[in-house]
Amino acid sequence: MARGARDSAKQGQRYVYADAVVVCGGAQTEPGAGDVLSNPTAIVNVLSRSTEAFDRGEKWEGYQRLPCLTDYLLVSSWHVRIEHHRREGDGSWRYRVLERGDTIALANGAQISVDAIYDGAFALEAD
Repeated sequence: MARGARDSAKQGQRYVYADAVVVCGGAQTEPGAGDVLSNPTAIVNVLSRSTEAFDRGEKWEGYQRLPCLTDYLLVSSWHVRIEHHRREGDGSWRYRVLERGDTIALANGAQISVDAIYDGAFALEAD
């Protein structure tokens, strides 16, 4: 999983940051832009009130154009809920909401429980 690298939402035109990125087979970057991943297979964004509309809208539209992307995850920071967009074999996207007790299954076969992701996340009271 890579952190801090930019993703190309529109090659050569629009670069965005994800909260976490998974690449398989080694990271590839865009020519002339060593910090821009061109082959993310899974992208994770943690939703915040200031970025939620962008993460669901323009950013997601750009990500759908990446041929290597198979999984896009939107992680709620308010409650235990992960939205998973997964590319199917025919190129269409399947949408699924995952909550407590569920397991995320990425297209590459990796799995993780939703409970493990949120373990201790809400242990402290918010301001």
